[in-house]
Amino acid sequence: MGTDDGQEVELEARLADQETFDPPEAFVEQANVSDPGIYDEFEENWPECWERAADLLSWESEYDTVLDDGDEPFYEWFTGGELNASANCLDRHVEEGRGDELAIQWEGELGDTREFTYEELLGEVEEFAAVLRDLDVVEDDVVTLYLPMIPELPIAMLACARIGAPHSVVFAGFSADALATRMNAADSDHLVTCDGYYRRGDALDHKEKADEGLESVTGDTTTVVVDRLGDELEHS
Repeated sequence: MGTDDGQEVELEARLADQETFDPPEAFVEQANVSDPGIYDEFEENWPECWERAADLLSWESEYDTVLDDGDEPFYEWFTGGELNASANCLDRHVEEGRGDELAIQWEGELGDTREFTYEELLGEVEEFAAVLRDLDVVEDDVVTLYLPMIPELPIAMLACARIGAPHSVVFAGFSADALATRMNAADSDHLVTCDGYYRRGDALDHKEKADEGLESVTGDTTTVVVDRLGDELEHS
């Protein structure tokens, strides 16, 4: 078993063993909803309580009913309503005057940092959404994201949501076979990956692994490669 295969098995085993993941206390304190009593309220006033949650979002078309449970178990939530996840994450903050506030603060393994305000992040997302459209990605096309934890990952996720293209995130530590399996299962012929990334200080060639996986993907695939390491791989 290769290193990547072993990491994949170990990760999936840990996820199976641990059913809940508590957020950091600092994150809880700054959350929009931090009152523990919300659990009792939702238990006593369900499903109408979800109207309160829906009011936190910007809707392109208002919903008719919170929950349509007439065809059990195929429930439908917020029937008739339409929204865009990317617009809710970005546009509404810019439109409400928070465009210069920090949206992402990223710290790399080697101490490098990058920051994006909401307005800057919106620009990045709109630019990559345009790239996807130029590559003939349309609504309902599945885009696979085989990236480490770099800002381009959420940028790509938000760009996909912006144009209505579902995205499939494949953990960068997963093997080439795992990538191929997931792309074939999702019928995905668009891949966003990177040249490499750092792990424990070492520069790893991620593009080579992605290319190996693509050899087992059915059909032609369009690939976008993020330049994460540049010339670093040549000297590692």
